Amino acid sequence: MLAPDFLAVDCVSKSYARGHGERLAVLDKLSFGFAEQHLGVMLGPSGCGKSTLLRLVAGLETPTSGEIRIDGARIIGPGRHRGMVFQSYTSFPWLNVRANVEYGLKLHGESLAIAEDTAEHFLNRVRSREFADAYPEQLSGGMRQRVALARALATIRARC
Repeated sequence: MLAPDFLAVDCVSKSYARGHGERLAVLDKLSFGFAEQHLGVMLGPSGCGKSTLLRLVAGLETPTSGEIRIDGARIIGPGRHRGMVFQSYTSFPWLNVRANVEYGLKLHGESLAIAEDTAEHFLNRVRSREFADAYPEQLSGGMRQRVALARALATIRARC
């Protein structure tokens, strides 16, 4: 017997107003599911709705129709158990790498010791520990994305 879907996208459509009463359909009746701890890949040309779908799953946007559930609960907005690394660089330029990774943890009330330990762990995981005292403008684009990934993973881990 198959495990129930941890992530369920059920007949999801998303469209945007174009003006003059017209709408642009980005997703049309999309359905799929993933069991917990499974990996999926989205492939498609630019403009086909990949980022829109990720924003829907993150709760940053709402579907025009259909629903998305995680562990049976309908997504109705951003949740503390989900994170997203955006395509553009999102680090705070006035904070060093370590402080950027710790930011979400402190925002949600984690102790300084937990924030520091968690940041250290994920900086090691993304192989960026040696840049902990650097500022975002001192990093390459790839390194900035590693920092964003470490921050998202650290924040999710501390929330679970």
